[in-house]
Amino acid sequence: MLPIISKNRGWKGIICQNIKVWYYGDIDDLIIKKLCKKIGKSNNFNLNLFKKEVIKFKGKFAFIIQKSKNFNIAFVDRIKSVPIFVAKISKNYRLGNSASHLKDKMEANEKCEKSLLSVRMAGYCVGRNTLYKNLLQLLPGELCVIQNKKIKFSNYYSFINTKRKNFQTSKSSLSKKFSDLTLSIFQEILRKHSEKIVVPLSAGYDSRLIISALHHLKAKNVICFSYGRKNNFESKIAKHIANKLNYKWHFIELSNKKQRKNFRSNFYKEYTKFSDTLCSWSYVQDLFAVKELVDSKIINSECIILNGNTGDFISGGHLPSLNNKLNSKKDRLNDILNYILKKHFSLWENYFDNKQKITIKKIILENLPKSLNKL
Repeated sequence: MLPIISKNRGWKGIICQNIKVWYYGDIDDLIIKKLCKKIGKSNNFNLNLFKKEVIKFKGKFAFIIQKSKNFNIAFVDRIKSVPIFVAKISKNYRLGNSASHLKDKMEANEKCEKSLLSVRMAGYCVGRNTLYKNLLQLLPGELCVIQNKKIKFSNYYSFINTKRKNFQTSKSSLSKKFSDLTLSIFQEILRKHSEKIVVPLSAGYDSRLIISALHHLKAKNVICFSYGRKNNFESKIAKHIANKLNYKWHFIELSNKKQRKNFRSNFYKEYTKFSDTLCSWSYVQDLFAVKELVDSKIINSECIILNGNTGDFISGGHLPSLNNKLNSKKDRLNDILNYILKKHFSLWENYFDNKQKITIKKIILENLPKSLNKL
């Protein structure tokens, strides 16, 4: 079946070897042609060989490929920066880049009660689930093959290391390795992008790391911004850091009155409509500050925004501190599940009862990768 591709989302289309390709990302046409050539060579699709080709792709991307009417392939990058969805419509599976547009084509829009509970507690669905039973999303580092009305999901990349080994080196050596890796990432960003780099700067370590790395690498075309109530402590520290590193800094005041107006605006309604994935809440934290910077012509669509939102994960800040060694596997698993609930499913901490918490624990267990059983 023909995929449902929504316009105005930055996707491109190409036809090669009689194969239709829709994709998002800065991908060389030669790489796409090479991929199509391998798909079109044989009538028998080899999934393992295809995975070896896909794993070579770098950066942010998403692909939907139609080889024939009854044969479609889709895959997303390692962090699912660009989502792809698949819906069951008229007994067929159809791929698309917009969850809402696929949902509108579905005959049966039966909602998933477990996913609704998950969104209420965490702000997002777990695993491939969305708010609708017949609508799924691809997971990070995953591809799916739709052939003759059958669908198969398969990982081409996983962050789970099943061949763990104890580190045989010092803490200082690991620290140096981590530092070199971090700087190499920023070097790659600066190599690819000569445009102005914009950093949302707070008092936290995550954004400080970004701005410090850019300064260390002698990046010149950089501006910083902070936002919130006037004279908040985060903005004061951010201004001091920006001045110390000799980078321009802007402050966007977001008072209660201004925010009430922002959240009632047509701009906000259009943004949430565009960004709705039917599986997670739209990100709005920097939205109005960025809009003011654009409206003031301080930044434009050519700028690259680098934020530090994932810093806690990289530093291990998301992990619990286990002071006592647990004796049984059952106790250990229950403690991990309780920690996940407290960390991620506590938007309304005292609102949900034990029955609902048990339901979430079951959802988490159902979605744990099978490879974890080997660890």
